[in-house]
Amino acid sequence: MKIQLPPPFRLESRYRSVYWIIGIMFLILLLSVFEKRSRLSTNPLSRINSVERLVEKGTWAHLAPGDTTPFPQSIDIIKVDGRVYSSKPPTYPLVMAGESLAMKAVTGMEFYPHRVDYLRMLLLVNQVFPYLIMLWVAFLFLRDFTENVWTINFMLLALSIGLLPFGYAPSINNHTVSAVLFFIAFYLVYRITRKGDTRWWLAIAIGLMCGYAVSIELPGGVFAAWYFFLLLRHDWKLAGIALVCMILPMLPAFYVYHEISGHYKPFYLQGELYRFEGSYWKNPGGMDALKETKIAYIFHTLFGRKGLFLTTPLFLLSLIGLGNIIKGGDQKMRLEWLGIAGGILAIFYFVWTRTTNYGGECIGMRWFIPFMPLLMLMAWPVVNRLEKTFWGRVLAGFLLLLSIPWNLEALWIEAFIRGGLQIAWENLFF
Repeated sequence: MKIQLPPPFRLESRYRSVYWIIGIMFLILLLSVFEKRSRLSTNPLSRINSVERLVEKGTWAHLAPGDTTPFPQSIDIIKVDGRVYSSKPPTYPLVMAGESLAMKAVTGMEFYPHRVDYLRMLLLVNQVFPYLIMLWVAFLFLRDFTENVWTINFMLLALSIGLLPFGYAPSINNHTVSAVLFFIAFYLVYRITRKGDTRWWLAIAIGLMCGYAVSIELPGGVFAAWYFFLLLRHDWKLAGIALVCMILPMLPAFYVYHEISGHYKPFYLQGELYRFEGSYWKNPGGMDALKETKIAYIFHTLFGRKGLFLTTPLFLLSLIGLGNIIKGGDQKMRLEWLGIAGGILAIFYFVWTRTTNYGGECIGMRWFIPFMPLLMLMAWPVVNRLEKTFWGRVLAGFLLLLSIPWNLEALWIEAFIRGGLQIAWENLFF
């Protein structure tokens, strides 16, 4: 008997390559999740410590009198009344702790002895599968814009192996999660405002996704505000539903901020909590210790070793696409794209004025990850034009190839390939 996929996943034969692309991306992420050796490096460690403490002890404190996590201490910590806590937003660790408690109830496994199993589960549930869903949503988005299969396939590759959010998907972080949520929410806003789909559950989904994303990535609130404005112009009732649902996921975060610090402000807006005796941030090293002018910092975040356009040259196509929008192209979505561009500029302003942080060992500027898929989507009309000529396709492919190596490093795939080649060389020739 022939198996039929449900309508949302049933494609015309000319789009069957989409299945292959998403399937291959899943295999790449799966390989990285099960093979990546550095997934408990400093950045994810702060969040995992919180999860372990919540699961095993029911506390947010990583280090307290008479009690400490078995994991190494992260540098991303604050200290309040002799207790050490993660400096990261609490909502994501809270969600992961709930998932881990469910896994513990089913399996009976303690967290630390089985940390690799827990970590793989958390990565698959919270980052890998959602990223694949985002790629499917991107296909639905692009199919409304163009019937050019080459353009759609290229954009799916660009949105996956060409972007740092994909590279970081197999490593616990809030930036990839927020990038996925803001992208999917934008599509749902488009469904309501441009496709006339007024089902109430879409507004609920937009609100919950945006609220959760903002609670773990505060600067991304500019996108949530923009989506609310677009909904308000179209249907104030749906906008009201979305607004209420946006607020709900933020409440636990503000509660935790207040319970730990006595203030409702996010920890990274309370700089004094970082500067305790023995803190890494009292005497930072490496790139964290750089003392440079704001002009130099701004230049490096865009074109330096971790710069947006050096790590992802594909964004040059996005700049051209944005220029076309500003000049009056793509009139159907012009307002939406101008708002997204404004949100990106607001994040630039936030990062450039509040910090000179490069993200330590991170590849690329992690602060920019939440808007990367949205920025990449702006490039589709440019890719559509490039497809029409041989040299245009060569140029697009070249920019994609230049953007891939950083992802291979983030995925640990480059080390996997290098190790495999070394083993093959030793066995074949020695």
